[in-house]
Amino acid sequence: MKRAPGAKPPESRGATAQSDAPAEDARAIQERLRTEIAGRQEIEAAFRASQERFQALVDAIPQLAWTANADGFIHWYNRRWYEYTGATPQHMEGWGWQSVHDPKKLPEVLARWSVSIATGESFDMIFPLRGADGVFRSFLTRVLPLKDAAGTVTQWFGTNTDVDELQRAQEALARQTEELARADRSKDEFLAMLAHELRNPLAPIRNAAEILREGDPTQREEAAAILALQVESMGRMIDDLLDVSRINEGKIGLRKSIVSMEAILDAAAHLNRAALDGRGQTLEIALPRKAIFLEADATRLAQVFGNLLSNACKYGSAGGRIVVTAAFEDRESEAAPEAVVRVRDDGMGMAPELLPRIFDLFTQGDRALDRAQGGLGIGLTVAQRLVKLHGGSIEAHSDGPGCGSEFVVRLPATRRGPVSHSQPRPPAPPEAPRRMLIVDDNEASAVTMAALQSRRGHITRTAFTGEQALALAGEFKPDVLLLDIGLPGLDGYEVARRMRADTAHAGIFIIAMTGYGSDDDRAKARAAGFDKHLVKPVDLDLLREWLLGWEPSAGNA
Repeated sequence: MKRAPGAKPPESRGATAQSDAPAEDARAIQERLRTEIAGRQEIEAAFRASQERFQALVDAIPQLAWTANADGFIHWYNRRWYEYTGATPQHMEGWGWQSVHDPKKLPEVLARWSVSIATGESFDMIFPLRGADGVFRSFLTRVLPLKDAAGTVTQWFGTNTDVDELQRAQEALARQTEELARADRSKDEFLAMLAHELRNPLAPIRNAAEILREGDPTQREEAAAILALQVESMGRMIDDLLDVSRINEGKIGLRKSIVSMEAILDAAAHLNRAALDGRGQTLEIALPRKAIFLEADATRLAQVFGNLLSNACKYGSAGGRIVVTAAFEDRESEAAPEAVVRVRDDGMGMAPELLPRIFDLFTQGDRALDRAQGGLGIGLTVAQRLVKLHGGSIEAHSDGPGCGSEFVVRLPATRRGPVSHSQPRPPAPPEAPRRMLIVDDNEASAVTMAALQSRRGHITRTAFTGEQALALAGEFKPDVLLLDIGLPGLDGYEVARRMRADTAHAGIFIIAMTGYGSDDDRAKARAAGFDKHLVKPVDLDLLREWLLGWEPSAGNA
């Protein structure tokens, strides 16, 4: 059988078919490899993208962040860590983080970190880390374990959150809470002491009243002195309370003039003479040869040194010695000179922990129940604040309990003396009788005031309500109206306004006689038509002075 030209034998075709199979397998393998490579590239790209997202995230958070191996070896920090610490990766790798810790706190941190590494437990802890500026700030550190499917820790992830401001705020809040609690305790103690101190004068007042009713003339004189002293004591306590409030509200103004330190200290000594004599104490006042002058409110400074002497009297030893020294310190020529006054007693002294708080409101050194000296713990507060109003300072010193106390007052002084007024005052004229209507809802107050004024030659009537006062005024036609403000129903302001509006009472002298004594109260009284303002207990000498100087034709002053 002939074959066509170029035809291959059958065996040759089978060999060719067999030779094509390896080529196809190679192509398939190459395709799979390309597919696997592409897949791996996609995975790597996704991993890189994930890493970049993680890095961007941890760099964006405000916390410092880091990761560590299972054994605690830290191998990565975020950008915020390096920005805060100012360290380099080479310095921080491994255990280099210890260099930014407070050495005093580091042992505690290492101990806690070791427990977590051993147990695989997370932990939270607050400790300080040093910044690039060398300043330590408090951070809340939280560490979490990263575990595999078998529950084995493979890595640790930690963050450090700056809580320094929060920590400081919490500490400040804790201090404020303690201060408020202490103030609350002081307030309760003060209220108890206030009740005690206000009740104390009632016993001698009641006893003196009985003596006046039943005793002989000599005893009556002694009883009258007791009454005057106790009323003065209660009045000073109330004035101190009101002064604290007025000073705090900025409602105290100083009436300054050129005054001598000698006159101020003499006035302060006069205020405390009875108390000093009662305790058998000796008061020594040492002044320099050259007089010291101040441009100051003499009344307020007498109150300052009166309070300091009162404090020395109460806490000094019975029969002891109180020494007051004054000096003039003429400093540099361009600086104002100073007057320096020291008040020293030899009494119970003060504990060191009391000294920083001695001028705080309601603070007292000894609140023992058997303490006879009394006091509300506000006199020193008033003294300090009045001294500050004068541009001065006051300090307290003591070597401890039983070693006495010393108060040092520094005040701006002046090199010029007061203007001399050599003209003598004319003698006071005799007190002319007045027709006086006394109005007070406290009947005892009205009746006793009427009795006192009757003894001075005045013609008196009493009323206990505003309505009674208006009705009686039409009949009695008074020259002078002593008028309580806090009346029931028709108050004193309205009574004064109606009296001023009635032409039948033109020129009447209207004096407020009240327990309300603030500047606002006085302004309101003037607006209602009052001429003068007396705060209870009434200063009888001042009332007499006003009555002497008043003329019926003068009208509403």
